Parts: sequence; structure tokens; C-alpha cells
Amino acid sequence: MSIDLSTIPWAPTLAKVGAHIQSRTRHVETNIALGTFTANTYPTDVQVSEVIRSAVSMVQGKVGTPIVAAAYDLCETAAALWSAYWTELTFPERDSDVTVYLQLRADALLLMEQAEAVNIGAGGGTQDPPDEDGLANNELSSYYFPAAPGEYVL
Repeated sequence: MSIDLSTIPWAPTLAKVGAHIQSRTRHVETNIALGTFTANTYPTDVQVSEVIRSAVSMVQGKVGTPIVAAAYDLCETAAALWSAYWTELTFPERDSDVTVYLQLRADALLLMEQAEAVNIGAGGGTQDPPDEDGLANNELSSYYFPAAPGEYVL
């Protein structure tokens, strides 16, 4: 099931992604940068929208739910950077793309970590927040490992 981007208030627009990789928003016939993706760019708006869905899903998975309004801007930018990174990675045209997408990835990771911290700090991040001991619902986890073969357990 595909994510409906219209239901995600912080999902980046095609123009937000295009702002990070302006050279990708060029009209295929006129070579004029449009600032966004359309049916006349390479990649197209449909292709980049699929990348945005993946980026939104990734950010949401890392930041946790619910995502509160205080984290929207960071989540949007992180998802836009992931989208730009994956677009560069998926549609390479020149050797310099490697440097571009590595920097986009580093920036996306940093912003996603910041979004997670802001979201948790503002009361979001998990449906069942951990207690002070780090365990949800005051539950204690314990594990049992059997003795290695040939060892005696007293």
C-alpha cells in the first residue's frame, strides 16, 4: 500500500526536493531549470513522487509516531534530502553526482536525527513512550541463555 502524501502534513513537495538538486529540474527540451519536477523533466514528477513516498516512510520509521508539529520542518527537510539523494543515486548523469549524493545523504542523516530528538522532546516519537528505565510500560525484560555444552550450571 502506497503512502498518500496529501495526508502527511510534513511531506516535501516536488519543489522542495528540486530545491536541493536544481540541475534535475531542467525541462528536457529547453534545458531551462523549472525548480520542480514535471512530466517534462528527467526524472519526471511521477518518478520523484515515488521516491518522496519512500523517503517519508523512512523518516517516519526513524522519527516515530506520532510526529508532532514541532518536528514537521525537520522531517520535511530530511525527507526532501533523502528524496534528492535517492534521485541522484537512481538517475546518475555525471561523475560529480557521487559527491553530490554523498553530501545529501550525510545531511539527510543529520536532519533525521535532529527531527527524532525534537519529536521526542515535544512529546511525540512513540505511541508507548519508555519509562525512565527505558522500558515501555514499566515492563522488565529478562533473558535466559543455556550453558555452553559441557559446562555445569550450579
